[in-house]
Amino acid sequence: MDEVTRMLILNDGMPVSRDLLSHGYSTVQLRDQKRNIYELLHDRYPGLISDIKKVIEDSEFKYCRGSRNESFLWQHTVYVSSMAMKIAYAEGIDPVLPVVTALFHDCGKFENGKYHEGEKPEEEAGAEIASRLLQKAGFPGADRHVVRESLLALYNEDKVDNINTRIVHDSDFLIKFGHMGFANFFEKSVLRGMVIRNSILKAMSKELTYAASLEANMFTPTGKEMARKKAAVTVALFKNYLEELRDTGISDYEIKEMEINCCKGPDDIIPLILVLPRFCENCYSPLGISFERERGIKCERLIVNINCSRCHENSGYDFSFCLPELSAV
Repeated sequence: MDEVTRMLILNDGMPVSRDLLSHGYSTVQLRDQKRNIYELLHDRYPGLISDIKKVIEDSEFKYCRGSRNESFLWQHTVYVSSMAMKIAYAEGIDPVLPVVTALFHDCGKFENGKYHEGEKPEEEAGAEIASRLLQKAGFPGADRHVVRESLLALYNEDKVDNINTRIVHDSDFLIKFGHMGFANFFEKSVLRGMVIRNSILKAMSKELTYAASLEANMFTPTGKEMARKKAAVTVALFKNYLEELRDTGISDYEIKEMEINCCKGPDDIIPLILVLPRFCENCYSPLGISFERERGIKCERLIVNINCSRCHENSGYDFSFCLPELSAV
């Protein structure tokens, strides 16, 4: 392996790009690639990462009322920012602005210790926090404006015209799939106080549905390439897990594959993958499915109602999730 190729390998051993040189990067620039977000930002903006971390941790701990001493949201932020750096390098983009945008992308989620308070999108709160902390860090005014607009674009769907937003959008989804995403699924179950059974019934359908549309939900070429691999890994992991539950006699779930029109329009179809009990746990009768849709502040939600015609409400349940976007549409 030659020297340039070695420098194209990031921490997980995966080549970040086959054609960085075609984007105008010189060998010297390739040698300047940083290993992680801390190395990228510490010398240029000392204290910025720790300031962002404090805002995120303080708001999350306030929301949780002291029930946590470690921040899941900060861990998520580091994952997304690290993925943003990887994609930026692969796309031939200076990673500083995408990484900084990613660091702020969820910092408004628990503003004032509340989750999505009122009708104010968390991206607006995040943009306000970013403006304040970036000015404190000595970030150039023009770059502060870019970060702010990139954060707001995550909400108002102007992503196509903003490379920083496209990279953060792709990063935010990609870290939720593959082996990291599989671990994240069970970690979230614990944080929500849910046993595995309820996580399967309430959340696994969303994971598989999003995995099926992951590539179509990416903006960047690098994101699309990674999505193909991560989606396949995700589906295989969940299917194998469900098979093991069945084979050991713990529980029996089936995967129903359907199609549904997405929020882009009636002609845009996405796969819908539902994980359901194979039969009613009370009377062993087949289960019925019905759907509703509800437009929210940030997305269109699909509400799935599961019921037994014999037991009725005694064995029914429902779950909901935002329908995936199709960035390629």
